[in-house]
Amino acid sequence: MRDALPPEVLEERCEKIRAAVQRMTHLMDHLLDSSHWLDSTTPAAMRRTDLPLAALLHEVCEMHRESTPSARIDECVETDEPNSFFGDARLLFQAFSNLVGNAVKYSPPGTPVSVRMRSDADGVSVTVEDRGMGIPERDIERLFERYWNCTEGRSP
Repeated sequence: MRDALPPEVLEERCEKIRAAVQRMTHLMDHLLDSSHWLDSTTPAAMRRTDLPLAALLHEVCEMHRESTPSARIDECVETDEPNSFFGDARLLFQAFSNLVGNAVKYSPPGTPVSVRMRSDADGVSVTVEDRGMGIPERDIERLFERYWNCTEGRSP
């Protein structure tokens, strides 16, 4: 029989489980709401606000670190500008989560995934880079097709 965990360790693990369940609930809400925001083509349909983009990226990275403890996710924020961005936090979280999740899923074990945010007077850029096998050239144009999935030769 296993020894009981110390209360502080048990509480920490329970808190991580609660946070993961909350994120999954939000993810399911986003999925159920996807018909609304995937079909809407007008900016008015988006819930745009001024948001701290670096904090949102950090939350995405933490979520994937917790769900895949073996993942090596490196974050880098390179900016002297104020750390805010005008956009739809739910959609951005979903998009970045998808990019980071795929990078973790399709990278060889132990290799780093880099999430980098840069901003300057011209704007903000976010890069997710991994050392995975990549997407075949012929499939690049299909990346933005709804529900398309490149699975040929890829095994997570």
